[in-house]
Amino acid sequence: MAILVEDLYQQFLASNGVSTDSRSVSPGQIFFALRGPSFDGNAYAEQALEKGATCAVVSDRSLSLSSPDYCYVPNTLTALQRLAHRYRKDLKCRVIGITGSNGKTTSKELLQAVLSVKYSTQCTQGNFNNHIGVPLTILNIKPDTEIAIVEMGANAPGEIKLLCHIADPTDGIITNIGQAHLEGFGSLDVIRRTKFALYHHVVSRKEKGFFFKNLDEPSLDSLPNHQKVIPFSAQALGEGVSWVVQQSTPHISALLHGREEHCHFRSGLYADYNVLNIQSAIGMAIQFGLKLEGIKQGIESYVPSSNRSQLLQYGSTAVYLDAYNANPTSMAAAIDFFDQLGVPSKCMILGDMLELGTVALAAHENILKQAQASSAELVFLVGANFLTFMHKVEQPGRIAFFPDVETLRKAMSKMDWEHKTLYIKGSRSIRLEETLEIFADPKDQVR
Repeated sequence: MAILVEDLYQQFLASNGVSTDSRSVSPGQIFFALRGPSFDGNAYAEQALEKGATCAVVSDRSLSLSSPDYCYVPNTLTALQRLAHRYRKDLKCRVIGITGSNGKTTSKELLQAVLSVKYSTQCTQGNFNNHIGVPLTILNIKPDTEIAIVEMGANAPGEIKLLCHIADPTDGIITNIGQAHLEGFGSLDVIRRTKFALYHHVVSRKEKGFFFKNLDEPSLDSLPNHQKVIPFSAQALGEGVSWVVQQSTPHISALLHGREEHCHFRSGLYADYNVLNIQSAIGMAIQFGLKLEGIKQGIESYVPSSNRSQLLQYGSTAVYLDAYNANPTSMAAAIDFFDQLGVPSKCMILGDMLELGTVALAAHENILKQAQASSAELVFLVGANFLTFMHKVEQPGRIAFFPDVETLRKAMSKMDWEHKTLYIKGSRSIRLEETLEIFADPKDQVR
C-alpha cells in the first residue's frame, strides 16, 4: 500500500531533511529514489539506507515488501512535490518567486544579499529551479525564515504554473521575456504565457503580497495592471526614491536619491544588462522596508560567482566571464556591452546557444553578423551551430571556428594573451570556462 502524503509529512518533520542523491545523503534524511531517462534511483535506495537515511521513498513495490525502511509510492517525483506543497502550507514566511528568460539567478542572489540586511532570508541554491529543485528548495526552508526567495526556471509550457502550485509564492517578479529554450516552448508567445503564470498566481492569492513590475523592461509591457502590482522605474523606485547610474569602468555604480537620505554605491556587477537586475532588487527592497544605507550595504556585499558576470584578472589579462548560459537575447546584449567597452586588444569567445529548436541556425547567424561588426580584434566561435557558417566568413584572420572547447584551449595555449581583454559567453554545456586553464597565475576577482 502506498504511503499517504500526511504520513510522509510526519516522517519529514522528524527527519533531517530530504535527499535525492544516494552519494551525498546524510544520516537522518529521507531518500527519494527519483527516476530519469538514464538512471533509476530505486537501484541506489539500499545504499542510501546504509549511509543512514531514515527511510527510502521508492516506486519499486518489491522493495517495500522486503523491508519497512522502504516507503512505496507510485511516482517518487510526484511524492516529493506533494510533500513540498504540504510543508509550504505550514511555513509562515513570505515567499518571493523569481522567473524570467535572463537574469533570474543574479536577481535572486542580489535580492537575497539586500534583504538579508534586515531579514532572516533563504534562497534557491545553485540552479535548483526546476520541477525537482523547487520542491527541494521549499523543503530546505527553516521554520524561522522570514523571507524565502525561490528561483523558477522553465523550458516547456506550463512549468511555471506547476512550480507556483508547489511553492505558493506570496510575491513575485519576472525579470524579462526573451528567446530562451525555444526548442521546448516553440515561440516567444508561449514563453510569455508560461512566465506570466507567476503574475497570475500572485495577484489571485487572497493573502497579502505583491507582484513587482519593472517599467523600464519593455518585454513586460503587456503585463496587466492590478491592485497587487507594484510598478517601479529608475525615476520612481518607491517611497520617493530614484537612482542615477554613473558611468563607471567596469562595474556599475549609482547614486540613490530619497526624500531624506542619499547614498552612492558601487556594485560587483558590470554591463547594462545588469542595471535592471540591480534596479529590481532596489525596488523590491524599498517595499520590504529597507533604508537606502541598508540597500547600499547589500548591493556592495554581493560578489558574482559560478561563471556569471565575473571579472577576473590573470596577470595583465582581464577576463569577463559570463559562461553559465546563453540565448539570443543575452548574447546580443553581451556583445553590445563588450563592443562599447573602452579597452584595447579585445577578444570574444562565444559558444553555441542551445535549446533553440528550429530557429537555432538563424539565431547563430545573427550573432555571427553582430560579432563580425563589433570592435573585437579576435572572435572565437565554438560549437556545431557556429561551425555551420565557417565557410561564409570573409575574415579568417579575425574570426576563427572551433568544434569544441578542447580544440580551442589547445589553440589558445599557443597564443600570447598579455594585456588583452577577453569576453567569454556560451551555453553551460559548452564549458567555455575551461579555457581559463591555460592561465597559470591565480585568478583574482576584480571589485
